[in-house]
Amino acid sequence: MPNPITHYDTLDISRSATPDQINFAYRRALEALAREGKDGTAEAANIRRAWETLANPLSRMSYDASLQKSEPAPRGTEDVLSGGADGLANAKLIKIGIGLVAVLISAFWMRQYAASKLPPKAVEVVAATKAAEATDPGSTPLGVLPRTPDEIYTDVTNSVAKVIVSDFNGNPVSTGSAVVIAPGILITNCHVVKDGRQIQVKFPKETFSASVQTRNEERDLCHLYAGNITARPVPVSSANTLKVGQKVYAIGSPQGLENTLSEGLVSALREVDGGKIIQTSAAVSPGSSGGGLFDTFGNLVGVVTFQARQGQNLNFALPADWIGNVPKVAGGPRIDFSAPAGTVNAEPAAPPEPVAGDYFPGKWTCTGEVEGMTGNWTVTRSSVEISLGDKSKKNSYALQSNNLMLFDPRGNVKLNVDEITDSKLAFSDFNGKKVSCTRR
Repeated sequence: MPNPITHYDTLDISRSATPDQINFAYRRALEALAREGKDGTAEAANIRRAWETLANPLSRMSYDASLQKSEPAPRGTEDVLSGGADGLANAKLIKIGIGLVAVLISAFWMRQYAASKLPPKAVEVVAATKAAEATDPGSTPLGVLPRTPDEIYTDVTNSVAKVIVSDFNGNPVSTGSAVVIAPGILITNCHVVKDGRQIQVKFPKETFSASVQTRNEERDLCHLYAGNITARPVPVSSANTLKVGQKVYAIGSPQGLENTLSEGLVSALREVDGGKIIQTSAAVSPGSSGGGLFDTFGNLVGVVTFQARQGQNLNFALPADWIGNVPKVAGGPRIDFSAPAGTVNAEPAAPPEPVAGDYFPGKWTCTGEVEGMTGNWTVTRSSVEISLGDKSKKNSYALQSNNLMLFDPRGNVKLNVDEITDSKLAFSDFNGKKVSCTRR
């Protein structure tokens, strides 16, 4: 009888995986499902369930013990198991002994980790509190124990970038912030990048070119793609775990001052269509937009977005829940993100003028001289599928100014955008070969 699929198998990791490896594998698995259009499926639910179990040390310890109980007995116990009632009793004692050893080892390492993070007198109190909270896995943050501000800063600052936006001539037009949420992917505000043609993301030790991968203007959230970045993704948690009065930390580049940390409280959780906007007293300024708002466990709970022009210390962040699936809202009050210090505008804003990226999604028939680019194109906000006859291939893409980049595991394809309208597309490669498309 084959062994059942474990949570470790679901995330494709070993049983000795570290918490960072578990979180990375979780995001990698969700990203793969998103590319295949399998969001919201039973497979996605299984991945979420596996992560919730393994990301919490207490539930992981219990789960590991259950795996040991369910695994076949080692070869050395076959004779014991076949020895009648005495053999069965001995086998039970062996299994109990193995389980106790596993529990003691896990408890020892968990206690060692807690002792290294908190003053000795605080360890038992915090551990008992977290054990009580762990009865509801859905409410358990990714972090195991609360961290000090300097620990949070050390853990996540290398994953927060300064965003530099320039015009065609390379002249800077705006700056902001962004946070790495998946391999090669950052989250920022759309108002940070909307006026430029070139985007750079600057980390403490490296700078990379980036492009807008997906955008939602109504929610003011844009995903940036920068495939060569080495910074690891930050852990992400729901804003529903927050409570008014809880400490939070903003990290970004206010006024261009990179990697600035500020501390504040959750001042309020403001209900809007689709969730809650976080009001915080953590200090932010123009340039903080797109930066991260982190809880005391070091989890990203919000994306810093705007200040109210009237009043003091009225700062707001969009909930991290919107990062992966940002619902579009038709009509109703709209937040004015036209400036880094925006205000809540009670009047519905005029719809934005369409840009090239708005025309691109849809179904196209393409012909031309560039190999692999002819056939029927099906374009979504995150992928391009090209089919010809019984063959098809699906790539993620980035459309930035006059360039289209298709990301294929076998090699990237870069095309110049010659024309893009509601009914016609025209591209050319570096050899001048053409591709023309009409909407189906």
